[in-house]
Amino acid sequence: MMFRILGPVGLYQQEHAVELGSAKIRGLLGILLLQANSPVPIDAIIDQLWDASGGRGNGTKGRALPHDPRKVLQGYVSRLRNVLKRAGVPGNVRTEGGHYVLNIDPDFVDYHRFHEHVSAGQHEYRAHNYERAAELLTEAVELWQGQPFADLPTSWAQRKAETLEANEFLPVCFDLCHAELALGRADHVLEIIRARLSGHESDPRLVELRMRVLDAMDSRSSLISYYHDAVAAVRRDFDDASADHVTRLYDELSARVPPARATPFPAEPERDLGPFSLPRYIPSFVGRTEIMRQLDKWLTDVDRTDVVVLHGKPGVGKTALAINWAHRQRNRFLDGVQYADLNGYGPGRPTATEAVLATFLTASGMSVKDIPDAGEGLGARTELLRQRLAGRRVLFVLDNAVDSAQVTPLLTATAPNPVLITSRQRMSLVHHGGRGITVPLLEPDEAITFLLRDVRDPHAGQDMESLRDLAALCGGLPIALCVVGEYLATGSDVPLPEITRHLRQRQLLDAGGHGDSGFRSIRAVFDLSVDRFAPDLARFFDLLGVFPSARITTEVATAISGLPAAEVERMFDNLVGVHMVDRLSADSYGLHDLIYQYAEHRALRHVPSAVRDAAIHRMVDWYLYSGRNAIRLMASEDALVPPLTEEPAMAGREFDDADQALRWFLAERSNIIGVSLIAATQNMHEHVWRLVGLFSGELIHHSDPAELVDIHRHALAGARFEGARDGESGILNSLGAIEYRRKKYVVAARYFTTALEIFRDINDEAGEATCLYNLGNTYLERDHFDRAVDYYRLSLAVAARIGATQTEAFVYHRLGDACQRCGQPEQAAPYLRRALRIRTDLDDQRGRAQTLAMLGRVCLDLGNLAAAADHCDEAIAMARRISEQLILTTALRTRAEIDARLTVEI
Repeated sequence: MMFRILGPVGLYQQEHAVELGSAKIRGLLGILLLQANSPVPIDAIIDQLWDASGGRGNGTKGRALPHDPRKVLQGYVSRLRNVLKRAGVPGNVRTEGGHYVLNIDPDFVDYHRFHEHVSAGQHEYRAHNYERAAELLTEAVELWQGQPFADLPTSWAQRKAETLEANEFLPVCFDLCHAELALGRADHVLEIIRARLSGHESDPRLVELRMRVLDAMDSRSSLISYYHDAVAAVRRDFDDASADHVTRLYDELSARVPPARATPFPAEPERDLGPFSLPRYIPSFVGRTEIMRQLDKWLTDVDRTDVVVLHGKPGVGKTALAINWAHRQRNRFLDGVQYADLNGYGPGRPTATEAVLATFLTASGMSVKDIPDAGEGLGARTELLRQRLAGRRVLFVLDNAVDSAQVTPLLTATAPNPVLITSRQRMSLVHHGGRGITVPLLEPDEAITFLLRDVRDPHAGQDMESLRDLAALCGGLPIALCVVGEYLATGSDVPLPEITRHLRQRQLLDAGGHGDSGFRSIRAVFDLSVDRFAPDLARFFDLLGVFPSARITTEVATAISGLPAAEVERMFDNLVGVHMVDRLSADSYGLHDLIYQYAEHRALRHVPSAVRDAAIHRMVDWYLYSGRNAIRLMASEDALVPPLTEEPAMAGREFDDADQALRWFLAERSNIIGVSLIAATQNMHEHVWRLVGLFSGELIHHSDPAELVDIHRHALAGARFEGARDGESGILNSLGAIEYRRKKYVVAARYFTTALEIFRDINDEAGEATCLYNLGNTYLERDHFDRAVDYYRLSLAVAARIGATQTEAFVYHRLGDACQRCGQPEQAAPYLRRALRIRTDLDDQRGRAQTLAMLGRVCLDLGNLAAAADHCDEAIAMARRISEQLILTTALRTRAEIDARLTVEI
């Protein structure tokens, strides 16, 4: 069921339209859906349905307004309720005072689903997961079908449609295009432009996007011819500033990613400027256009006296942004621009407030001897500075503040003048009119421009693949780009791929400048943050480096740290506040790749080995026992490995049902492999084979088998070291399954044979039946049908003897498969039906979907099209429900053949 308001408003059940009635009822539904689950004033609905705000008889407004619009609206609401009830919609329209509320699950509404996809897609884009970002944003864009409220003929509907398109749809289209461009799919971007952005040809964003596409396609002549017409259209329909921006981009692209153009230095004003103490201007500054515009809006208006805090990760370029913006807007502050480095995150102690006030007083023209002594307290200097600033408009730049406590006295002293603050710490300055802007990482194209800003080699911009690798290595962090840029500037004879390899091997964290520049390493910059941490916060941050991923959940951090959950949340809040971690969801956090590498190093260098080993032990135990709880729901008890002989250091997570357990496993899959490798390197032999053996079946089913070989070999070594024959046989069987998935059937058969011998030695008949079945599969895939059937029958005999019905189902399914491959569908069908009965009794949805798909194929070959269609349809529905893509593809392919056969027969 789906409600559409991103187009003509309507209700669709399995894409079939439900008749709603008149345009007014459809409009009413759209208005309520737009604010689903929120009260909508009745007067507002009347205004929107009839353009009533202009009053009756006043021009076009209100000319169709009924005599008693509230009564008419009541009738529409009643009819809408009846329609929703007949359609079986799980929601209803309620009356709340002077409001109507439509209670409905937002997932049923295309507008709200659109926003969910957009939010998820933008998050993936910021994390540089461009493939996933493009998928999510494409899903969002495809939900937008036509003009919103298209069948409501009011000026409100027209305005709303235009607003939704301009503010919500177009930005998402551009985001999608940039994601596709980051993936190198320039031709696809052109298709999106033609399909979704027609009618906006002079929009500067679209013009710049098309220019980047043409550049990416190396269509130089097309770029030249397109630019001249496009820039004229931008200048005509927008403004000179936008056209100038387009021209600057054209100049950059024409030079094939040249050094960034310097922002024109402001012309001298007609009168002398007041005191000016900013550090040196950076002519090759890159990016930050939107933040510059926001600062223009908040800080240059003479009727406003805002306080703005630029906060962000260490090394993200907050100071450079503040200094360059202040230089660019110097002429707006004729009474001066004053700068102070508060040394919040620097060597030594933070700058004392008294010292900053003395600096500002001196800059105002006061003699040093006239400044009140520091012993008189802050009040004297504060009051004196306020007197000196009376009637003046001065911009104050407070750089590198440690926290709000440090800047609050300075804000009092400089009021009511505008203040621009930079800090790694998020600040709450509401009482001072404070606004915050998070300075983001640079986008990939900005990062490349940044890298090449000082390079003199005219051919450097031609190896875009290597430049993208270098930019990705830096993760959009300007301080890292500075380090790499120096390597490019000083090593112009060294090929770019070689520089990339060198920096990866050397560790970018410790790479620094050349010569006597005194450039700090990235590690040193991060140290300045951690050195300010309280000891418990520093230890918590260091322990995050124990985990094998830059993304971590609160539960895992609780296990690693050994702290209570509430304390862990407090630690994360503090780390988010100083931008050392990012909150990804309600219970998960992420570290920038370089900050994660830094945490890894600190875990090794600063955490005592006993503390680190204990943290690893808790982490491994948590995954092992969480895995037992998950597998117990996802599979049978037979899949569980024996518990540890020792008491676990950490209890595991509990799960409500099998679906929740599967979602957890899929989200944690790569972490399970990483934690297993850590257990192996720590010689936790008893843990590693259990951890790998526990998850082996699910890992093989859901992962690339090539990445599982090493960890299974570690697990095999651990089982052998412990003398755990049951673990050894199980891991050998898993290694055979991995090689089978890699189509190395001879190698797989060797593993299965060795495992079979051990299973028989330890009298494990369940393992014996499984290995016999697996050996049959290796022969089936090599077209040795007789040998395959022999092994299947041996497996079936053992499984029947011990009541291993799951294995029996596997064998019957494969016997049917073997018959089908031999061209004997009439013999295949009984085997498959027997497998289906068992799998239905066991509620094995994956196995049932697999067998249904094969039965559909067999029935098609037997000419029973009706049965074939039924089996395929059931398999398709089940495969979609449990997200089994391979089974779904197989069933859809067979269903297409059935439809083609039916068409021919008709």
